[in-house]
Amino acid sequence: MSSLLRRILQVLLPLIVIGGAAGVAYVMYLNRPAVETQTPALQPPGVRVQRVSYDTTNLTVKSQGTVRPRTSSQLVPEISGPVVEVAESFAVGGFFEAGEVLLRIDPYDYQQAVIAGQSQLAQTRLRLAQEEAEAEVARREWNELGRGTANALTLRLQPDEGIFLRFNGKVPGNSMATRPVRMHFGYDSEFGAYTPEAYERLLLEAMAGDATLFIRRDEVETAWQIVDGIRTGWGDTPLSNKEFYAAGTWGPVAAEELLAQDDHLWHDPQPSE
Repeated sequence: MSSLLRRILQVLLPLIVIGGAAGVAYVMYLNRPAVETQTPALQPPGVRVQRVSYDTTNLTVKSQGTVRPRTSSQLVPEISGPVVEVAESFAVGGFFEAGEVLLRIDPYDYQQAVIAGQSQLAQTRLRLAQEEAEAEVARREWNELGRGTANALTLRLQPDEGIFLRFNGKVPGNSMATRPVRMHFGYDSEFGAYTPEAYERLLLEAMAGDATLFIRRDEVETAWQIVDGIRTGWGDTPLSNKEFYAAGTWGPVAAEELLAQDDHLWHDPQPSE
C-alpha cells in the first residue's frame, strides 16, 4: 500500500508544483503596473566648422613618358644681324604671349640691306629705261626698213644649253641692203665638259644646306594665292581639244589663239638656228 502511494505522489507532486507556478504567474500578470508611453527627444546633430584659407601646395608626381608642349612654334628669321636683347621667356620650355618681343636685332645690317636694295632697284629701273629706249629705236628702224627678218635671241635649255642670237646686219657697200647674221654659243662645243643637270645641282645644294636656289616660304604662299585664283576662275570648265597637243610639238592651238588676239604669233626656231 505504501509503495502505491509513493508512486502516486511521485506523479502528482510535479503536477501540483507546475500548476501552482502557473497560478502565481497569472496573478502577477493580472496585477502588472500600467506602462507609460514616452516620445523620445530628438537631439540635434553635432557639426564641426573649420575655416578654409588659400595656400600654395607643391605636388610631386612620378611618371614615365615624354613631356611635350601643347603648342610648338618654329621661329624663322628673315633678316640677319647681331642680337642686342633677348627676353627671359625666350628659353627652352619658356612661355610667351602673342606679340611679345622675344629678341631684338641691331637694325644696322637691315638698314644697309634696304639701302643696297633700293640702289639695285634704281639701277634696274635705269637699265630698263635704256632697254626700252633701244627697243623703241629698233622698232622705228624696222618700220623704216620694212623688210628682212626680225632679230631673235634664243636661249636653249638642257640637254643642249646655249644662246643663239640672230640679227640683221648691213651688207658692206653703198647699198642699204641687210641680211641675217648669226652668233652662236654652246656649252658642249665651247667647253666640252660635263654639265650637271638642273635637279642634280638642286639636290647637291639641298644636301649642302645652301638655300640660294630655293625660294622663301612667303614667295611660295604668294605664288599659290595667284594660282588658286586662276583655278577658282576656271572652276569646273572642261578642257577641249585646243588645250591638248602631241608630245614633241610646240604647244596647243589655244596658245596660238591667245597671241593672235593681239596680232602676235609664236616664233618657231628651226634646227639650223
